[in-house]
Amino acid sequence: MSKLNFKNGTFLLKNDPHHRKLAYTEICNFEAEDIFLCLPGLLETRDSFAPFFESNLRNSNIRLLSIDYCGRGDSDSLHMGTNYSLSRYLNDIEDFLKNYVLEKHTNKDARLHLIGTSMGGVLAVYLIEKFNHKIFSVLLNDIGLKIEWAALSKLNKSIDSLAIEIATAKIHSRVIAEIKSPSHFDLPYQFDLIGINLSDLVKSYEGRIVLLHNTSSLMCPSEIAEFSQRKFKNLEIKTIESEGHPVAWSPQITEWVWSNLVLHKTVTH
Repeated sequence: MSKLNFKNGTFLLKNDPHHRKLAYTEICNFEAEDIFLCLPGLLETRDSFAPFFESNLRNSNIRLLSIDYCGRGDSDSLHMGTNYSLSRYLNDIEDFLKNYVLEKHTNKDARLHLIGTSMGGVLAVYLIEKFNHKIFSVLLNDIGLKIEWAALSKLNKSIDSLAIEIATAKIHSRVIAEIKSPSHFDLPYQFDLIGINLSDLVKSYEGRIVLLHNTSSLMCPSEIAEFSQRKFKNLEIKTIESEGHPVAWSPQITEWVWSNLVLHKTVTH
């Protein structure tokens, strides 16, 4: 534990003409065999992964990072004229991965793991295309390979009802307004009448995908989990008998994640 270097920092993005900074939290071990990058949900900050950092202080064998997207937490907001969108978050994450996470890591054979909550899980699926050869596993928290239009509509209504509370939680007000725009989801996807189908993005992936979900989830109920497994035969499912979205990072769940991802055990359904 004494060897761990726990820090908060900012990374100057290379791909942004306005010299924006991306905020991150990290447990440093540049020689670790495993790198875990945690991607928050739509209106979460990197603080949502605090249970992972607290539970991992005893483990000096991995490198653990979490980030704030633009306009959230301690990351810079976007300049006027630049819209908040999934493609912007994806570009920022790619920049951060290439020019900080992987560039600084001295163990070039390290395995990269992505842990994504809700929208963070969607971004993780798109990152598979860009870093396919490097990504060893992806954990999706309560988001499957299909997102139903009806679920998105309910999510927008819940954002409206929580707007005042969210606005005080280190989220820029323009983020709240723009995430409900159809242009916010501006990445390519397979369209169908039920919703957004992301299964094509993983068809050539040979790593692990682990899906953690609540049985009565708004975004990923059991039928979406089953659809995801049909589309990605090796998808591993962990079902929590609970409602709500996403799955809460309880001590029991974080311990389950470490035992199944860090130790590379097979997940039981």
